[in-house]
Amino acid sequence: SKSETAYYGRAVCNINRENTKEAINDLNKVLEITPDNLSALSMRANLFLDINELQNGINDFNSLIKLEPNNCEAIYGRGLAFENLEKYKEAIFDYQTILKIDPKNINYLSGKLRSLYAIEEYEQTYDIANNIVNLDPDNSEALIHRSRSNSELDRNPKEIISDCNKVLEINSSENDCFIAKMLLPIALSKIGEFNESIRQIKNLVSNNKLIEKSIMEALSFGIYGFVYLEMKEYEKVIENCDKFFELNLLESDQNLYAETFLLRGKAKKGLSNLEAAKEDFKKSADLGNEEAAKLIK
Repeated sequence: SKSETAYYGRAVCNINRENTKEAINDLNKVLEITPDNLSALSMRANLFLDINELQNGINDFNSLIKLEPNNCEAIYGRGLAFENLEKYKEAIFDYQTILKIDPKNINYLSGKLRSLYAIEEYEQTYDIANNIVNLDPDNSEALIHRSRSNSELDRNPKEIISDCNKVLEINSSENDCFIAKMLLPIALSKIGEFNESIRQIKNLVSNNKLIEKSIMEALSFGIYGFVYLEMKEYEKVIENCDKFFELNLLESDQNLYAETFLLRGKAKKGLSNLEAAKEDFKKSADLGNEEAAKLIK
């Protein structure tokens, strides 16, 4: 009908003017007249994603998928909405569905990569990151996730160093560069490059522009702790862990606290202070660290 065409046309104009709410109102009118209008459903679903009305977006994507079961864009959009709602298993299911249709699509692979990392499936994250890097050697997101997976699995320090240097070399996003600079010192210490590792930490603290100085300082104590543990300088590990705890800046981050208790416990164990080590392992395990839980037994 003429009114349907007029509302749709006005919705497009409103989108071009970034009047999202008005565009959604116009698309509502279109869909009242023709509920199965694929273009209007798709447009409204993506607008809901833009304004973070994720459940509304999922509802529209569901309607689209019902009408077109192999609509990859709709399944991808729903996957993104699930990912943003932290419903990672549902997101993975959607990404996996469209990867069967288009197995080399980097957007689909990246969605699955992020969701797998979020649920700590590091082996699978690593495999998909590898896959993406083979398709696009300069893909910063994949290089970072390959590094993070290696770091979590405590392996391949040379690959971590190579990937992080590549991320810095291609001048990726601030966030990717920051993560690369965080991972580099620990990886360098794993291959015995201790002086370079310490230099990198100092450089990270002094040149950090991404997070406030006090929080960066707290994070650096943890990184120093990792490096000194590799150097078997156990007193320095304990000293840096104690400084981290004294700051009380990141108490809400349970994983970080669990890691630091684990680190301090390992240093105390290295000094044969076994009772004190066990106390730290228990504190770490109580915060959900599986490695610490195994060390208590």
